[in-house]
Amino acid sequence: DEVDPAGIEIDEEAGGAERNADPAPAGGNNDFPAEDEASKPHRSDGIFSEIFDGGKKEGHLPDWIDRPVSPFGGSKEKQPQAEHNTELNKQLKRKVLELKTLFSISTDFNSIRERKKLVDIFLLTSIAQGGVESAAFFEKDGAVFKPAFSKGLNTETFEKINISGEVEQSIIYNNAVIPLDGFDMKESEKRALRKEGLEYICAFRQKDEVTGLVLLGRRIAGRGMKEGDFEFLKILVNVAQGAYENAVMFEREHDRTLGIVKTLISLIEENTLLKGSSEIVSRYVGMIAKNIDYPEDHFKDLIYGTVLRDMGMIKVSDLILRSPRELTKEEWEIIKRHPEDGADMLRRMKFNDHVVEIVRAHHERFNGEGYPLGLRGKEIPVGARIISVVESYAAMINERPNRPALNEKEALKTLKENYGLRYDRELVLQFAKIMEKEFAKSVKPQQPVAQ
Repeated sequence: DEVDPAGIEIDEEAGGAERNADPAPAGGNNDFPAEDEASKPHRSDGIFSEIFDGGKKEGHLPDWIDRPVSPFGGSKEKQPQAEHNTELNKQLKRKVLELKTLFSISTDFNSIRERKKLVDIFLLTSIAQGGVESAAFFEKDGAVFKPAFSKGLNTETFEKINISGEVEQSIIYNNAVIPLDGFDMKESEKRALRKEGLEYICAFRQKDEVTGLVLLGRRIAGRGMKEGDFEFLKILVNVAQGAYENAVMFEREHDRTLGIVKTLISLIEENTLLKGSSEIVSRYVGMIAKNIDYPEDHFKDLIYGTVLRDMGMIKVSDLILRSPRELTKEEWEIIKRHPEDGADMLRRMKFNDHVVEIVRAHHERFNGEGYPLGLRGKEIPVGARIISVVESYAAMINERPNRPALNEKEALKTLKENYGLRYDRELVLQFAKIMEKEFAKSVKPQQPVAQ
């Protein structure tokens, strides 16, 4: 006989009949001996006896069943600790939310390059985050602080308030947001500020100098300021101060750059045939850019790129530029290098990449037939595509040594005939709308390039 893996013994002589290899002995399985009644678990033992037996038989339940239990676990005696933990958890969540909010605000503030816009957004943020009805900013002007910006106030009456520079001594070493009641200043000034609904004051400083004052209005719905509110607003002011200092530095850099740009424009126009074209081209480029919602942060870069687009022409011989004959292939190759030459000059002068790429690409064409890289369609920066349209128009209406000028309507017609080929169709249509309004007025106004 043999035994298969399942434990079944097969009797070959009996024709393969199966039988148990290990029959269990009488009385049950030999691995699990039968239990007697005394060894069985009884539900009346211990605590179950109290509930099921004692409770049923004697009509009562154990004491702890009637004792109230906290929803946080544990008995009522432990509930104050649970409530304390819950409050701490709420405070922690609130702090985390505040930190996230401040990080987001700081990022937004530091991306703003203009002081006016920064203060405007700072006041709106103070109202929203501080839960106040209004906010104002006073700038130091000599011996007084004068009203500069406000939100939620009557501008006409607010602008008549001046704050004496004497308050600087009371606030110079204090970074906190202070109620006006506890602030050392002239009573007449306090009354004027309260009349406008302003209740809190804070110094706005650059390094160790107080350069402004922040005033905040009453809390919405009459709620008073709590300690956490004062602390949050103090940090918010500190964030704004850092961003304000960056904006001041940027504006100073911008003023220096503008001086350089004006000098370069004069140099370019004296050495090329572009006399006066910078003002015309930059004006219409700016108008198209506003119509298509060109990114505000790069608008100045676009104007710089526009007026400096032909910087590289300085390296081209005057004999080539003023030649009355058709240019040779070699002469054209020299001229076609000016976008790259101009871009390299501006990079060495530390102009940003946006300006550099606009200058490099301003002679690219929508169908890929431009130079120097042969870019096509949306590969060309949108600023360069705008310049391409306006510059071509300006070139057509101005006389050149080897061709006469077209009138304005003929030049516009030529642009329309080439949109989708040499020029971006949408930008040509935008320019056409602008020029048709100009034709209707029969005026061709010009504005200084600095504007």
